[in-house]
Amino acid sequence: MRFKYMYLLLILAVIAGVVAGPCSAAVVSKKVYNVAEVTYLHSNGDTPAPDEMTPDGKLVVLPLQSNICQAKGVIDSPDSVFGFKATFVNTAVIMTWRQVVRYNNDTLGDINITKYVIYRAGEDRNFAFFAEVDSQTFSCTDLTPPTVAYYKVVAVDDMDNTSGYSLVLDNNRIAYVFRGDIDTSRDTFTRLVVPAGAQGIIYGGGDYDLHLEAARDQADEGKSQTIGGTKGNISTSISFKPYRYKNREQLASLGFPEKVQIMLRYEIDDKGLIKNTTLPASKAKDKLGFYYYNGIEWVKIPATLDQASQTLVATVSHLSKYALIAGFTNPTALTLTKRIPPIITPNADGINDRCFFYYDGFKAGTTPSLKIFDLSGSLVAEVTQVIPGQMEWDGKDMTGAVMDSGIYVYQIQAGDEIITGSVVLAK
Repeated sequence: MRFKYMYLLLILAVIAGVVAGPCSAAVVSKKVYNVAEVTYLHSNGDTPAPDEMTPDGKLVVLPLQSNICQAKGVIDSPDSVFGFKATFVNTAVIMTWRQVVRYNNDTLGDINITKYVIYRAGEDRNFAFFAEVDSQTFSCTDLTPPTVAYYKVVAVDDMDNTSGYSLVLDNNRIAYVFRGDIDTSRDTFTRLVVPAGAQGIIYGGGDYDLHLEAARDQADEGKSQTIGGTKGNISTSISFKPYRYKNREQLASLGFPEKVQIMLRYEIDDKGLIKNTTLPASKAKDKLGFYYYNGIEWVKIPATLDQASQTLVATVSHLSKYALIAGFTNPTALTLTKRIPPIITPNADGINDRCFFYYDGFKAGTTPSLKIFDLSGSLVAEVTQVIPGQMEWDGKDMTGAVMDSGIYVYQIQAGDEIITGSVVLAK
């Protein structure tokens, strides 16, 4: 940790070496004693959870990621590991990643990475130390992985500051993004799940490799929202953000070539209410919804509730801010939740080129379709749902030609349920 206070206390820990396959391994055990009534932090800057704090002079054992704790100050830790990728040769898993060259505050310069530490988990997803490699090695091979294996890597600098985690990869070619504060939040359910077919955009090559992060938007949580004349409260809010390797530039948006999944978890307080709301947890199925923020307003999208894990799971195609909002009755029949924009201008300028339709409440087993008609009743275009709860029209007919300016009628059908309305096209 790079602290800017001279009185800070540094306590080192015992490191025992072992060997684990082709990667040099060492079991890292760091322990810190709280003396002089000092406030201690994890190496990533987070405050330890209450159950990690003990009376002065008693032993404090930190979670896996935290290599060292020290008196509170200004911390510059290494940037997260970009480009973490796995390839497979027979049963072996070969992991590679990009060199860490900056701090997490975007500062380049005198950063001294000493090693990369790789963690592995089995089917229970309980990560444990697997191996470490030196600062000039950007790969590691697991020759004997378990049947189900998950991997992640961090960078460690010369003051034992640990970077944020990389993506998590498994040996089924799936990539995951968990909350950046997972060590302190203990939230192992909230995640982005990216299948192999959607990962090409992450591994752009060279400076264009991306790192994806999930961060809690605590300022949103508990806020009142009015949607459709009804008030509700945000229970959980998480932003999924893409960053480019070259300069850690945050991209404004990121669309995937295939659908991905986002899982968000809600907490239940000691009164049986969904945290940050007044909704009883027993009513989650009826009045807890999954929303994304389009920069102007919250838009509802279909999601599946798992009450056992206290999660809602939605299928999406892009990264944004997502939230669980309580208080609005979930539809039980096909319902249009949002159509944007009201007027489309398909001139390829990237502004209002398409009309997006969001809907919910369609019956399981049905595949909604979208039909566009002109005012004479002639069928202009037809779209089949790919992402549950959303379809779009690009203003073109079935031959790919842009339609004339005018009013068009849309029809969304799922089974025997139909929604109709109009959309305006202006050239």
